[in-house]
Amino acid sequence: APSPSQRRIKFVTRAKSMIESNLGQPDLNVASLASSLGISTRQLQRAFAEEGVSPSDYIRGLRLDRAARMLADHGPGSLSITRIAYDCGFGSSSQFARDFKSRYENSPRDYRARLDLR
Repeated sequence: APSPSQRRIKFVTRAKSMIESNLGQPDLNVASLASSLGISTRQLQRAFAEEGVSPSDYIRGLRLDRAARMLADHGPGSLSITRIAYDCGFGSSSQFARDFKSRYENSPRDYRARLDLR
């Protein structure tokens, strides 16, 4: 039988794969993820705790990483900031702007403008 540590690694690996596949879905959250994995939210939180991050922070981090990459693609036909927020799974552009500024110390608009100056 797999050890508790092996089961934890399996759950985290499956969870990360599901997160990456569903990142653009605004209803992707800890409860829906745990349900899809057939475990409790607490079990999922404990599994991620050993990774040093909560599942919700992991999801938010991936969404913000994707958004930063999309903001950097600022050529002709680039997407609006609001569109990027929704495409990355944020439920509102204001929540996206708050989370983005918290992580990157710039608003999405300023972040994009700074990249345009390079």
